Amino acid sequence: MKTVSKYLLTLTISLCSLIFSENSIAQINRGDFYFEAFEYGLALEAYEFAYNEQRIQNPFLSRKMALTYRMLGNMEQSMEWYRKTLHRDKSNPLDMLYYAESLKYVEDYKEALRWYLKYNKEVPSDRRAINHIEDLEYVDKLVRDSAFYEVKRLGMNSSNPEFGITKFNEDYLISYTGVVNPELGNKFYKEEDDRSLYMDVYVFKRWPDNELRLEDWLEGGINSKFHDGPVCFDKTNDEMFITRNNVKRNKPILDKKGKVNLKIYTSKLVDGVFQDAEALPFNSNDFSNAHPAISNDGKTLYFASNRDGGEGETDIYFCTRTSEGWSEPQNIGSVINTEGEEAFPYVAPDGTLYFSSTGHAGLGGMDMFRTKFVRGLWTKPENLGAPINSHRDDFGLLLDEGNNSGYFSSNRLSETIDDDIFYFEYDPSITIRGQVQEAGNLEALEDAIARLYDEDGNLLFETRADVDGYFDFIIAPQECLYRVEISNGEDFTTQNETINVCDKRMSFFDLGSKSIGQLNYVALGTVREKGTSQPVSGYRATLYNAETGDKVGTIITDYDGRIEFSLSPETNYKMTFQKEGWFAKSASFTTKGMAPGTVEIEKYVSLIFEEIIVEKPIEVENIYYDYNKFHVRDDAKPELDKLVKMMEDNPTVTIELSSHTDSRGGDDYNLALSEMRAKAAVQYILEKGVEGNRITSKGYGEKALRNKCRNGVPCEENEHEENRRTEFKVLKF
Repeated sequence: MKTVSKYLLTLTISLCSLIFSENSIAQINRGDFYFEAFEYGLALEAYEFAYNEQRIQNPFLSRKMALTYRMLGNMEQSMEWYRKTLHRDKSNPLDMLYYAESLKYVEDYKEALRWYLKYNKEVPSDRRAINHIEDLEYVDKLVRDSAFYEVKRLGMNSSNPEFGITKFNEDYLISYTGVVNPELGNKFYKEEDDRSLYMDVYVFKRWPDNELRLEDWLEGGINSKFHDGPVCFDKTNDEMFITRNNVKRNKPILDKKGKVNLKIYTSKLVDGVFQDAEALPFNSNDFSNAHPAISNDGKTLYFASNRDGGEGETDIYFCTRTSEGWSEPQNIGSVINTEGEEAFPYVAPDGTLYFSSTGHAGLGGMDMFRTKFVRGLWTKPENLGAPINSHRDDFGLLLDEGNNSGYFSSNRLSETIDDDIFYFEYDPSITIRGQVQEAGNLEALEDAIARLYDEDGNLLFETRADVDGYFDFIIAPQECLYRVEISNGEDFTTQNETINVCDKRMSFFDLGSKSIGQLNYVALGTVREKGTSQPVSGYRATLYNAETGDKVGTIITDYDGRIEFSLSPETNYKMTFQKEGWFAKSASFTTKGMAPGTVEIEKYVSLIFEEIIVEKPIEVENIYYDYNKFHVRDDAKPELDKLVKMMEDNPTVTIELSSHTDSRGGDDYNLALSEMRAKAAVQYILEKGVEGNRITSKGYGEKALRNKCRNGVPCEENEHEENRRTEFKVLKF
């Protein structure tokens, strides 16, 4: 349910006579007449007839079609006609804005933002565009908490509009068209014999399942022969405020444009019966006042109005109760009101003001927002997000105590603009679930211990697995990182799993099955980064039975870089370490002849890893040559064997092995000596089985000295030794 200000269409006869046929001009004039009379269906028929008479797409008519569909609430068709208009003519910036708004109705937010940006270049002051483009990721933020909400359409809804729910003592009042009261004659027939119903206010009871059951038509002076509602009840003054059509002596009053405006009425509750409603003094025949909302102390009345002098199409206004009655209404201001539509205010029990808007950044149609009055100013409105808000119109909020559940109105499931009542619940808690199995036989470990720690290592909860090995933690997150520790006493290994609940906003985290074995043998280690010694996440450690080749298990390191595997006695193992873009390694070890205990992986392979950076020199340590010699010494062979192992563990890597001399001796001689040393080292590696196309040699002589020891500079022997070195660098991988 939304109120849209009329967009004035102009047509000059002289222009039309140059473009359109006489029959088309007549149809256009007929369409304009119906449009001005708010008969949009008839206007659409006339415009469509004129459009189909043209041999080419005409933006003048397609714009009229787009706007008429917009007024009918058919935003999908409006979008198509604005697309056709903008394809031919981009001279009217408002087309861009309305096209952007219609794109949100089909949830094409990326394209909508593109057109908001275009509109902003043409009309940089319009907040409807500014609010959307100031944060281009706003849609992702609005949907990130969707998993924590449950929204359902109530069974009391009919095929007609229902909206505007409010609390009255223990009952709920809704503007409802699903029931006909013949005594009031609230069934009428239009001239075209289109049967319709007026809205009346009905009483509903709430059931334990949060469904609402119709009890009765609201007795007293609230309902009339025309539209009644929405309403709000001021329990401090036993007073009801009602939105009604502008009616006098049961006849609608038309304004100068032929439109029936809305007024706000008040009715006192006397001896349990509402008295005849009286119009508030600030109403007018020339504009609408609607959607009353009363503050908790009964002293401030908020409402929506399209009176002149506002910020946009409809604004939120307020007035205060004085000893002489209600004060003159004041616009609530540009923090809340925009050039679009703001309507349906609601004051929650904690004093927060909620309202609906098309002008603030939203998901489509009207979205609901909240703001608070702090130190004399309203805070920046905050979108309630999905799924309370949707790509259609969402409005008319009513919160339960605690603000985590309640009701609202929306047309999200309707193919027309008909509105329904929905119930929602918000539960910010998350469930962390896992299953504990015994390593080897994979049987469920009943009574296994699961502990939950925060990111500082503080124990939050401890529980035991059920007969099927399952355990659950239900928490309301206060931080991002949590760690689950699974154990089964001192005789079993321990499993740790770290969860980042901020990465993916989910209400349920399934850890899957976690295996722990009896603490006979366990392999432990921590993967760290070369240079910083910080733990490295994302390394895939895979354990194999070296005798059978079977895979025992795989661990992907978490933020702590920790590796832990349960081992079997009298078994040979091989372990590989791999991460995309980093050097891989492997290690072999055994539990044969070993007493139960821990295998420190670091004893068999360095767990210091580094990223592969092409052309980055890496020194091969402890490669020494006799002075003036190039043969590979025996004490250098173990270091070259490590390079052979690196080539085996990284079969896609191609390297250059280089040799460097100090500055003593002639430059040409040193260059030749370094080339012979590099070739000798490469030859050693080739004899170990490395393919020749994966390694090349290069001598640099004294071209890349590390220190000051150039020709003629006196240096100590240890300084010269720093320049005599062997390096390799990755050429490709």
